[in-house]
Amino acid sequence: MKLSDCVALFLTRYLCNIRGVSANTIKSYKNTFRVFIPYAAQYLSKRSGRIEVADLSADLIIDFLYHLENDLGNTTRTRNIRLATIRSLAQMILLLDSDDKAVAEQILKIPSKRAPKPCPLPIKIVRDFSFVMVYT
Repeated sequence: MKLSDCVALFLTRYLCNIRGVSANTIKSYKNTFRVFIPYAAQYLSKRSGRIEVADLSADLIIDFLYHLENDLGNTTRTRNIRLATIRSLAQMILLLDSDDKAVAEQILKIPSKRAPKPCPLPIKIVRDFSFVMVYT
């Protein structure tokens, strides 16, 4: 199956009829594919309309996630949202497309990245180099 056909089915039928997601979720998912499909075309050296679902791989997705963070400056949270979108597509592929189940299973195994957590309380260094918790 062509990736473009699969994404169209995902956005127009699966998300609305099976998952029942909001219009804002669909907009967010569309935005992910606006970034992902051109990236995949460049990565695979194919025109975007010629990419097949079978061309997808964990290596491609992981490289895309790296590109989001390191080349586009996206946060870990944004990266994980994009991964969730691609995982949701993989879930649809598992449900509807028997030929590409192995690809979908490979994608679903990609883990989310833990975001760094800010220090809950500010720390002040005192002259003797001891640490004091500052409560506000």
